[in-house]
Amino acid sequence: MIKVIAFFNPVQDSDSFAQYFEEHMVPKFLTLPGVIKMNVTRILDQLVASNPNPYFMYTEIYYPSLEAYENGFVHMNPDSQQILQEFMDLAGHISVLNIGTEHTYRNLQTSTAFY
Repeated sequence: MIKVIAFFNPVQDSDSFAQYFEEHMVPKFLTLPGVIKMNVTRILDQLVASNPNPYFMYTEIYYPSLEAYENGFVHMNPDSQQILQEFMDLAGHISVLNIGTEHTYRNLQTSTAFY
């Protein structure tokens, strides 16, 4: 599993920004070729760190493979390019944009099924 991760810098009105992002950008990203899902996490607090956390939110865009990511994100069609441009217009608020692989480990002893 491949994911693109964007960390967002704090903004003046974080609730309005997050609401706009979730209502307008997430539905658009979910239309990109190859995207499986997208998570948006608003950071509530920093538990442990040597430096203060500079982020208020991060997103994860999931692809099934590197090939799907390259076909859907790197080699975009015009509609996808427009979505990415709108995303990049928000880039002043993005501190870090990464791509990585995800490995999920679950505790099989728990009965909570929220995954």
